[in-house]
Amino acid sequence: MINCDVKDLTGHSYFGRNRAWLIPLCGAVMSLLLPIILFELKYELPSLLSFLQVVTTWVAFLTAGIGAAITPTLSARLVTLVALVVAVVFGLKFVVNELF
Repeated sequence: MINCDVKDLTGHSYFGRNRAWLIPLCGAVMSLLLPIILFELKYELPSLLSFLQVVTTWVAFLTAGIGAAITPTLSARLVTLVALVVAVVFGLKFVVNELF
């Protein structure tokens, strides 16, 4: 007999194990692509919506980072490592630019 229980499938699929950080990451990417899509459609984003787009992107990335930190999978650990390396590089770049 085939088991069609959705609860059982989410625990064994890649998306089911990593959804805590994949869903917010997809939201952040969509929020980042919004101005590009609107530019191609010849529509300018009002300043208030532009501010909300930046806030939404930061919150989505923060949520994705927290989700990746609490998810015990290899891909979540790799995403956490890449984010840490990027943060250290940008931090060092900022410090070097301020000192020199």
